[in-house]
Parts: sequence; C-alpha cells; structure tokens
Amino acid sequence: MSISPRQLVNQLIDSEDVSQKSEDNLAMAEAELDKNAGLVSDLTRRVDELQGKADEAARLKDQLDE
Repeated sequence: MSISPRQLVNQLIDSEDVSQKSEDNLAMAEAELDKNAGLVSDLTRRVDELQGKADEAARLKDQLDE
C-alpha cells in the first residue's frame, strides 16, 4: 500500500502544525517558568526580610524578659 504524494503533503502539513503547537506550548511554559522564578525570588527576599524582623523581635523580647 503506497502513499500518494498528496497524502505525504498532508502528513507533512499535519506534522508542521503539531510542531508549531509544541513550540507554542514550550514558549508558554517557559514564560510561566520565568514568571514563577521571579515570584520565588521575590518571596525569598521577603522571607529574608521578615526573618530579620523576627530575629530583632526575639532579641527585644529577651531584653524585656531580663
């Protein structure tokens, strides 16, 4: 059973469509990853800031308890 040239062209077009969709999905996933990496960075910075404040609060509480 042979495939006609037209069928080959249609398969190629279908493959190109699938490839384009995959590339679009990859681009969207990469953008989401970049966004999430930025959020993680911001949250890490915020945790570090709050940890400093928590440490200072604990130090002040210890001073009051003395």
